[in-house]
Amino acid sequence: MKQVVLLAALLAAVPAFAQNMYVTGQVARVEHKLSVDDVSIKDNDTGVTAAFGYKFNPNVAVEAGYLYLGEFSQSADDYTIYAKPKSFYGAVVGTLPVTPAFSLSAKVGVARHRTKVGYIDREWDDADSTKVNKTSALFGIGAAFQVTPTVAVVAEYTRLGKVADDEYGDSVKASLFSAGVRVSF
Repeated sequence: MKQVVLLAALLAAVPAFAQNMYVTGQVARVEHKLSVDDVSIKDNDTGVTAAFGYKFNPNVAVEAGYLYLGEFSQSADDYTIYAKPKSFYGAVVGTLPVTPAFSLSAKVGVARHRTKVGYIDREWDDADSTKVNKTSALFGIGAAFQVTPTVAVVAEYTRLGKVADDEYGDSVKASLFSAGVRVSF
């Protein structure tokens, strides 16, 4: 009997919990910065973000998401270096309503990156790659415009910092501008 009461209580709580959830999908312009031997190279690519969040109240939420950060690639003569970062993150999001339809937000969290880095040397017919895992802080700011009570258009800037580095001081940094849609339930 206790299990039936517990199950009924859990099922009754699901709709209330679902009212505070949201999903976000965005397209991003990702900026990569590669630093090798005191030389910095920047490159841009297109990325995609997807996130799931839970609002505790209109001002505070927690969010978990996936960031596909495109590919960094630079070539000189017959030599190419590349990096392909992807990240999962968790963050706390603070929201400041400016008007009933427009709000500003900030997020702080932790991201776990997995980056495939490598090179291709066509002159010597040589290539190598490795996967690097790194954890870093995530910071973001954004704005949202509520189109309907459940749909908002969002724009964000997110700074990930170093998504890969090695023992020699070489590193890949990433940041992104993104725009998309947030659907609340």
